[in-house]
Amino acid sequence: MSEDEWLTIDQASDYSKLSRSTLYQWTKDGRLAYQDQSRGGRLVSRAGLDQILSPVAHASPEQAIERLIAGYERLLRESYQLVTDNPPKLDAVGKWVPFAIYGHLLRNGRALHQLLTTGYVEEGRATARVMMAAALNVVAIVDADSDGRALQFLAYQRPLRRKALDRLVAQGHLTQARRDAIDAAETDAEDKTLAGYAAAGITPLPIGKGQSTWHGLNDPDLAIRMKAERWYDIYYGPLSDMGAHANIASLTGIVSEMLTGSFAIGPSRTDPVHIVMAASEAVGEVTCQLERHFALGKGAEAEAIHQRAQQSILMHVHWSAFHGRVPATP
Repeated sequence: MSEDEWLTIDQASDYSKLSRSTLYQWTKDGRLAYQDQSRGGRLVSRAGLDQILSPVAHASPEQAIERLIAGYERLLRESYQLVTDNPPKLDAVGKWVPFAIYGHLLRNGRALHQLLTTGYVEEGRATARVMMAAALNVVAIVDADSDGRALQFLAYQRPLRRKALDRLVAQGHLTQARRDAIDAAETDAEDKTLAGYAAAGITPLPIGKGQSTWHGLNDPDLAIRMKAERWYDIYYGPLSDMGAHANIASLTGIVSEMLTGSFAIGPSRTDPVHIVMAASEAVGEVTCQLERHFALGKGAEAEAIHQRAQQSILMHVHWSAFHGRVPATP
């Protein structure tokens, strides 16, 4: 190759609109040809970069979205296989509870995939928000004293049940006597379970002192405590505002369609990148954390699965920049 066919990392970053860290990673994993300069620094192949970016340059919007969703589906499939090919020993409450939440996360992940493949992107926001909540719960449980926190997660069934029963009584669907009988039976079973754990030295352990959540904190404070502020700022909060509640923020797309006379009950076909980003981070990060928690010995494999998902998203963001489109954002 002639000298002008090799680019410095800075030149390649300007040329491709990709970050320096991404380009370095591509050279490390063999995806992008490079050579080291004698005076330091690294040169990358322009031809190799063009080959990687060719699908970006020529993809239609439909193809780009299909590729993004395919990358997300691969994450779900590979993550599931990682933890089920050799199932972990669920021999403690601090193991089977987070694993059950992980199952809930993956099921919602599959439901979200179905929504995205049929074009119901806006309707997928609430599901993605559920996934972020599940991920945050897993992180909180495995962060420290997983048995105590997992038992606290289970014990919170009691106030939730009582709240639901009281609502049924208030609306006349349940008598007070029947409500008390149901609660007494459930409470008795719970007390026996808790007593068994207590005999083994395990007691419910909340993180904060509040009563409105299982962990005793509000959602923003839990995110801060778990060093997941970024999750809350760019995923959890916006997805709640624009998906979980039928407020004006969640209706902007429908309002726009109505004003143009094109409103119909059907898929919206908008860019799902923000939702895929949230769901992918939830699944990828929790898979890595549970791999460590269960000591599966598959850390490199789990990280590679996560990184492939991130690269798929990055390529979609690059496609948006290349074609002058603005991805859907909160």
